[in-house]
Amino acid sequence: MATQYEWQTASKGSIGPSGVQVIDDYEDGNGINYRSYRPAVGIQIIADSNNAQPVLIGKSDITAATGAMTDGYPLSASESILIPTKRVDEIYVIAANGVSGLVVNYIII
Repeated sequence: MATQYEWQTASKGSIGPSGVQVIDDYEDGNGINYRSYRPAVGIQIIADSNNAQPVLIGKSDITAATGAMTDGYPLSASESILIPTKRVDEIYVIAANGVSGLVVNYIII
């Protein structure tokens, strides 16, 4: 019998000038607990179409234009990236240019 994998969708709002986990405390606010959840493929992150500035994707040491080694990967409004990972709790986001209130949407597959 083939293994069936679950997938989940949600969003992370209020992204500002400090790095935050896409999925903080392993829970997305919809009651989905990711502490033991391991995706089959990874996480696809989409910058919300209403974002006025890019969001940056990275690890826990993410910064916004303060050091080439820790700067995140930029996503402008409606752009996306698929990150192959088994640890969705290790993905962080930060707003570019010191703005606040940005949003990312994601699907864990």
